[in-house]
Amino acid sequence: MNNNFSVITTSYNDESNVEAYLDAIINQTLPPSEIVIVDGGSKDNTCQIIKDYIPKTSIPILLVEDGRLNIAEAFNIGIRKAHSGYILISCMGNKFSLTMCEDLFNKIKETDADSSYGLLFGID
Repeated sequence: MNNNFSVITTSYNDESNVEAYLDAIINQTLPPSEIVIVDGGSKDNTCQIIKDYIPKTSIPILLVEDGRLNIAEAFNIGIRKAHSGYILISCMGNKFSLTMCEDLFNKIKETDADSSYGLLFGID
């Protein structure tokens, strides 16, 4: 399985979680081909932290700042912006293993499924 998948996430006042979240996605054993982050109108430094992070990785990160959005609106925007064959949806406050993406796609390959899901843990 190649990395033909996009990670879609939402953010809202996540300055304390954003770098750890991006590190966890980028350091996956099977990293995504792109990360789409839709911010729901953060009032803290979340967006600036993301902008500062973008040049530190070779994985394209698209930050969409679209005013105050609920989580469903933000995920729908992120899905429309994605350019990959598969979409992995998670939230900025999720914690997961560094093999999560590889595990999900191995399960899809093993079972010839169209989708898969995995276990996530909240950070706070």
